[in-house]
Amino acid sequence: MKKLFLVIAILYNAVYLYAQDKQGNTVNAEIYADAPYRMKIADDNGNLNPIPIHIFAHDADGTGANIELMSIDIYIKNATDTNYSYLVTFDNYDITQFKSLLIHKSPQNDDLSVQDFESSDYQPSSEHTIVFKETHDWLDGEDYVEIKRKFWYFTILLPPDKIAGFDSIIDIKVYFNIDWSVDDETNLRVFRYANDVPKLKDWYRGDTHYHTIFTQNIAETGEALEATGYFGRITGLDWQFTSDHSCDFDNYGIGMQENWNELGSQIEQLNTLDTNYVMIRGIEMSINNNGGYVVHALTYPSADDPFSMPYLGDGGGDSHETGVNTDMLLDSVMKYHGMVFAAHPFAEYDKLPDVINGSVWNIADPDFLENGSEAPSNGNIICNDLSLPSDVFSDEADKFFKDGLYGFQIWNLYNSLTTKDNDAFSDPYDATHSGDFSAVSELSLNDPYHHLYRLNQNFDVVKYLWKKALLEKNANPDLQNWKTYIIAGSDAHGSFNYSTTDMYYAFYGTIEDNAIGRLSTLVYLPDGKGEDGTNILKALKMGHAVLSDGPIIAYLIKSPFGTYTCGDDIFIDYNKLQDYTLELFTVTEPEYGSKQNITLVLGTENGEYSYPVTNPADTVEYNLYELLNSIFLGNIPLNEYFYLRFELETYKDYGDKAFIYKKQDENFYSFTNPVWMNITEMTTVNETNSNNKFKVYCGAGFVKIELPEGYKFVTMYDVAGKPVNAAVNVYNGQVQMQTSNLPKGMYFAKFVNDLSGDVSVEKVMVR
Repeated sequence: MKKLFLVIAILYNAVYLYAQDKQGNTVNAEIYADAPYRMKIADDNGNLNPIPIHIFAHDADGTGANIELMSIDIYIKNATDTNYSYLVTFDNYDITQFKSLLIHKSPQNDDLSVQDFESSDYQPSSEHTIVFKETHDWLDGEDYVEIKRKFWYFTILLPPDKIAGFDSIIDIKVYFNIDWSVDDETNLRVFRYANDVPKLKDWYRGDTHYHTIFTQNIAETGEALEATGYFGRITGLDWQFTSDHSCDFDNYGIGMQENWNELGSQIEQLNTLDTNYVMIRGIEMSINNNGGYVVHALTYPSADDPFSMPYLGDGGGDSHETGVNTDMLLDSVMKYHGMVFAAHPFAEYDKLPDVINGSVWNIADPDFLENGSEAPSNGNIICNDLSLPSDVFSDEADKFFKDGLYGFQIWNLYNSLTTKDNDAFSDPYDATHSGDFSAVSELSLNDPYHHLYRLNQNFDVVKYLWKKALLEKNANPDLQNWKTYIIAGSDAHGSFNYSTTDMYYAFYGTIEDNAIGRLSTLVYLPDGKGEDGTNILKALKMGHAVLSDGPIIAYLIKSPFGTYTCGDDIFIDYNKLQDYTLELFTVTEPEYGSKQNITLVLGTENGEYSYPVTNPADTVEYNLYELLNSIFLGNIPLNEYFYLRFELETYKDYGDKAFIYKKQDENFYSFTNPVWMNITEMTTVNETNSNNKFKVYCGAGFVKIELPEGYKFVTMYDVAGKPVNAAVNVYNGQVQMQTSNLPKGMYFAKFVNDLSGDVSVEKVMVR
């Protein structure tokens, strides 16, 4: 009779709960495990780091979808071994020692349907890694914890004494013993390295696009916030944004605004508990572009108050329409002093699916290639429908890009390996070395889903925008909003090891080797991250950012007049050019191979030109005058903007470990944002009444004034005392004024000291 009950239960529950690889999101409940795809093998003192494994149960709140979890078995082996023979058990630990290994335990939260983990009555065992005794089943005599809420999770740390003696690359099999249903299994591979990811002083690595537990829909899920921050840090990040879908905030909890507040409260608490790792509450907005199609926008808060931005969505954009469009979002962002970066904006396979009426951002530029044309790099153009208004260009004559649109996330979703997601392939890395490589395959660089293929398509458009902006700015020096910046982010959905992103509406899809931090952005923070990431937000707003999937290339331009980096625009006196140096930094680690190509890219009105950098040293210093003379062949352009940026490519040959990495070799990359320069011959104007506190330089079409500490610009007026209209840019202790629209002659600039109230008036000559 007991066997009959068992058969009936299995058949019944198979309808509601079927075994699934690490992939979420299935019909009704699933349970799976996660672990960092990469980590340091030991701490700075040479002690083995524990290996964290996150356990996550999801959607067990449906009718008949509860999970009766009896125990969990964790097996580990060297990746080179063919069989799992070592079951991790803790029967030699007392209950206090054992409980100290469990962190990120789900708390009771009735509003979000989170089930309390502590009540699971968990214990060590000689036969299993962990057993659960909360409930006793009188029919079959088994003990289990009944998971019947939407979320239930915890992280277990495999301590050094349990992993000593293993190779640096290990396989982990997590087996879930489930009563009255089909057991489940997750297989993971963890790459442990002697060194951390590449580091560079004052540059901090983060993920601009990552989804957490607050992303919940029929196709996708994320994992717990506390685990997300922990695994991000283990992986090598310093900060991250949460970018949960605006269209998901009405899929759970008690209300959209309440869910947004809860997300902010949890982030604020986590930032207090771990000041070394910063989380910032952002949102991936589902909005209508000007063609009425759904696109995504990474929306970030004010740098002055990271928690001030309200929930800007309406819950639409997935299975039903959104009432928020591009211009409405940008207006709201400007009101709250935030910023928008267009998410995965232009590439063919970054396009949102047709099932949600999805598309890409539309530039609508008659000077660019029309839709259907071959893209300069690969594939076809799909972002230039001339019959529709532009999503990026401003309608205002004195502005190039729309207010609030600061740039584009051109590098999205790391994908170099792909695995068919079905029950037959629960072992994507072929850990048992069966030779069946149908479970995982390497994507060709010509596959439009490969992350580099999509990056190149997005880059094609941004390079065009940079070129056109130079043309417009040089023709109209008063033009505003003419710079745009690029960023990278993983777009991973609750993944620390192998992607859980691409399960579309419970049909089998594919799983990619995407995870938190696989694609990252490094920002220049000489003053640190700031409370709750204020300096991170400021750096992104100024374009002080570098893109990377591992190695780093970055630069600083130094002079007696200030320090600059990517994202800045600089007026430089030709006569002072010898005083400027450019320091170029390139960093890699054995994990990412050796430096193969270092490239300086010059951007002009005519397009981009590439120059190989032949010195592979980690730090190279150039005199800026000599560098510009070499690339312009002694004819440095005056009184017009151009830009410089840098690219790094490294190469890794996996050799005899190719069967472990599932690829023979690999290239990794880093890209900087541009620095824009305008070289002119300036004259120095003698100070009038400031005791040489101010330094005023006048060039053709602009004026630069170096400010003493504490002073801020008030206004500029003519000799008759009438205020004049001049485009003013204040940063880095300088005021830069566009004056090409003013009659030549003498003017005066007024400044005030914030602390003392002292007023200074400086003479300015417009040439």
